[in-house]
Amino acid sequence: MGRNYFSKEQIEELRKSKYVKKISEANVRFTDDFKNEFTGLLNTGASPIEALNKLGISPKILGPKRVGSLTTR
Repeated sequence: MGRNYFSKEQIEELRKSKYVKKISEANVRFTDDFKNEFTGLLNTGASPIEALNKLGISPKILGPKRVGSLTTR
């Protein structure tokens, strides 16, 4: 199975977020603030998709594999 690359439009959309530290066609790195807030939301019972939506990041852009990996890191 191949890698899921971001389109130029998706990269631009993700760059708008204050929580994106670095992004390329293949990877996205989030800030420590994102990690803390995301974890806090999960600890209060939010699902990963709900947490991403609350933080203004589209789960559809990230895709299910990346969303799933966020909770294991």
